[in-house]
Amino acid sequence: MNNNQQNTSLNETSLEKVTRKVNDITKFINNITHKIGYVLLFGLMLVTVVDVLMRFLFNSPIKGTMELTEIVVAMVVFFSLGMGQIMGNHLEIDFLVNKFPIKVQRVVQIIIYLIGTVLLVLLTWKLFELGLSSMNSGEVKGDLGLPVYIVIFLVTIGSIGFTLTYLAALLTTVTKVVVNK
Repeated sequence: MNNNQQNTSLNETSLEKVTRKVNDITKFINNITHKIGYVLLFGLMLVTVVDVLMRFLFNSPIKGTMELTEIVVAMVVFFSLGMGQIMGNHLEIDFLVNKFPIKVQRVVQIIIYLIGTVLLVLLTWKLFELGLSSMNSGEVKGDLGLPVYIVIFLVTIGSIGFTLTYLAALLTTVTKVVVNK
């Protein structure tokens, strides 16, 4: 084996290691956020049931239930996006791409994952900036008096997890092209 082949082999091994590590980190983070989403959804269900019972039985609903529902639903959605991507539960329209040769399919996938990663990085960055702005302004959520920046930063964590899924998919596809799998 000549020097050039050894360097290529080492680079491929390094790329595969990086890809594997990014995939592991991505799955770990999204697994945690997804489980938190389950707990939040269950808690929201309990609050809603109690609110309805209080409203029906005592004509005294729980204050801030509507705001709490808005907050928790946003968090559940963002906390679940990454796991949905990992599990392949998002809608894909690929009937045309499936007709292409495998190499062309992978190039298309790389382009899609690259665009998706860039857009999600921008979204996450802007969410973080919005959280900082909200924190500096002292903005609070209506009846609950909950600082808005807390919710924005939590949603940002979910966005980071989703962004990592696209980055992991991009690296996995690039690795397949480089290693010719």
